[in-house]
Amino acid sequence: PFELASNSDLKSLMGNDAIIIGYFVETLRSTMIRLTKVVNESIKTASPIVQAYNEGSVLITPKTNKLLAFCYEPSRKMTELDFTSNRLYNDLNRLLSRTIRYRETFRNDIPIKWVQINQKKMKEQIESAEELKGINIALSKLISGSLSEASNDKITSSISKKYEKVLSTRMDISKVKVEYGSFVSDALNLLRRPLAKVKKNEIYANMRNELGFHFELSQAFEKELRSEMMKKTNTLAPKEFRRAFGK
Repeated sequence: PFELASNSDLKSLMGNDAIIIGYFVETLRSTMIRLTKVVNESIKTASPIVQAYNEGSVLITPKTNKLLAFCYEPSRKMTELDFTSNRLYNDLNRLLSRTIRYRETFRNDIPIKWVQINQKKMKEQIESAEELKGINIALSKLISGSLSEASNDKITSSISKKYEKVLSTRMDISKVKVEYGSFVSDALNLLRRPLAKVKKNEIYANMRNELGFHFELSQAFEKELRSEMMKKTNTLAPKEFRRAFGK
């Protein structure tokens, strides 16, 4: 058994070396690393802890062998996505394929509420993560992309083909606006049921970069689409609609 370092222990250790111990990919490895400061729930180090160290690797002070912190993968951020960009699909795919390069640390003197995993609930969260991911990728092709591209995705195929047919006939601008409002409503309907199945405060910690990320992204899509409908703008229009709007 290891003794956990206290808050006062942590403060006295800043500027000293600690040891990180854990599986480095598949090999158990220890490395010396210098502690720099305590920030809220984490301990900062002079050099970053690379993602090759598995989650659950620990920081230990060699002076007393007290446990200081454990390592975890930080949450993926979606702040760089521009929903009005015609590069949204490419930007999203690039973000999803990007490896989170470093680990964060969580102090062991901070009380943690451990939650026992329910296998049925975990399975449901995995399925919801896959469903929302598929919808998010499909929507990124559809809005600010093109109906023809989105018609190849089974999630948005029926919507795309419906409005490709609608726009193949001549109509005045007022009719285009009505059809675009209907298009936005159909896109919103893709999100309604899957989002209702997820409760944010019940997402397991180990699902935060799958279900947590895609739930947040789906909510952002929903917010953008609702804003489009309320303001009667066409900033999310696929290129076929933009062409009908004379843009």
